[in-house]
Amino acid sequence: PGHATLEAGLAYVDADPRQGRSPLEIATAHGRVAHVGTQYAVQVVSGGLEVAVREGRVQVSGGALRGVLGAQRGELLRVEASGAAARAPLPVDDARWAW
Repeated sequence: PGHATLEAGLAYVDADPRQGRSPLEIATAHGRVAHVGTQYAVQVVSGGLEVAVREGRVQVSGGALRGVLGAQRGELLRVEASGAAARAPLPVDDARWAW
């Protein structure tokens, strides 16, 4: 409990902070993602990892990263296998949420 591994594809998490703090860590080959009561998507992509945050905040660590990176509402964080990271704005009505 509290741990999942994502080897390929996409995982969407909707963690309601009103239900108590239930820590969840999603491990990938490119890093680990932990949330702080939020809605987010973790996707293993060619050569790295993408984390899209719809609500709340997440922390990404591990893999080739040195330290911990945070991402918050409206951000897309891409972490390359090399440990390089980049951020981009992500509107809450972005097409990636329309499924």
